[in-house]
Amino acid sequence: MRSLIDRVVLDLAAPDGAVLEEARQASAQQRQAAHGTLIERIPALHAVEQGPAADPQPWPGSLRIAAFNAQRLKDRRAARHLMEQAGAQVTLLSEVDLGTARSGNAHTIRDLIAGSGEGYLYGVEFVELDLGSADEVEQCAGQSNTHGLHGNAIVTGLALTRPHLIPLEENGLWFPGINGLQRRMGGRMALAARVAQAPRPLWIVSTHLESKTDPADRQAQIRALLRA
Repeated sequence: MRSLIDRVVLDLAAPDGAVLEEARQASAQQRQAAHGTLIERIPALHAVEQGPAADPQPWPGSLRIAAFNAQRLKDRRAARHLMEQAGAQVTLLSEVDLGTARSGNAHTIRDLIAGSGEGYLYGVEFVELDLGSADEVEQCAGQSNTHGLHGNAIVTGLALTRPHLIPLEENGLWFPGINGLQRRMGGRMALAARVAQAPRPLWIVSTHLESKTDPADRQAQIRALLRA
């Protein structure tokens, strides 16, 4: 499994098409042994994308934090409405797409914060090898992903330091897909950063535990997170 990742970039690179095609061929044959080798060749799985806040807010004295599953972040307007309703200084998001046909091949997290002055962190959980679930495959027939990235994000107007991506598992469960759909490379991960001006060490973490296994597996993922 990858070690902790602290390389920060302004833009995550789109995966190489030849590597993706090699992965599709391997996943179709359910050769999960190839999974670990292939993810080493995807730079986007080894960095955190950061867009700092335009004018970081001062430490507010206390924090309200919101967290929700953004469901690919297809509907940025609805997500922004939820965030405004919550009135939180920090929002933790899971299931955030970057460059997937099912969400308009958009950089969804940048669309979400446009004009707000907020900053963001984004880390990749999976590189999608196809168009997604059965309904998404039908809706996006004939289209392709520009990046095919799917992961977790943190949005805040506060200054953040020491961003890290923490791999929690990389067992290749999704590599052949579930019933042949949603073939992916990568694994569940957490995205963590420290609030710069907090009077004591304060880490905020966005994660999305595996839904297709069992409580024991999710407990193991939490143990990995706490060790990190």
